[in-house]
Amino acid sequence: MTQPVFSHMLGQHKSDIIRLYAETYPEKDVKKAELCADLIDVPTIAGLSGYVGCKLAGFILAQQVCPSSDIIELIVAPSFRRIGIAAGLLDALVALSQSRNISELFLEVAEDNEAAQALYLTCGFQNVGKRNRYYQRDGHSIDAIIMQKSL
Repeated sequence: MTQPVFSHMLGQHKSDIIRLYAETYPEKDVKKAELCADLIDVPTIAGLSGYVGCKLAGFILAQQVCPSSDIIELIVAPSFRRIGIAAGLLDALVALSQSRNISELFLEVAEDNEAAQALYLTCGFQNVGKRNRYYQRDGHSIDAIIMQKSL
């Protein structure tokens, strides 16, 4: 398999974002995918992509307002999971954040998403709080774990 290439996302990547979002979350409305793609035009958003060959394998979007950054989305295509794409995107975001004098990263992850939590812990994040009933899924609420990484 070709090694992933990580780079900044630009407006030209919107169709790839929408396609990957729809592939990853087929149950969600296309409007959510379009809103996610439109974030790339916001000046305070840092967007990074991971391509394997010509295919978008994953992307990360973060709101960066010095001195902190909030990860809004981290999505990896199902066919590219567990090969280091998410960790590579997080590493690229850390490097970009440090160059912009960002000193800490935050994110929220569903309490039942144990694989993502394990990834974030491995990448140096720590649990710092909880948002009760933050996510709504299939008619019930799921708490969000708030995680933080100092840079």
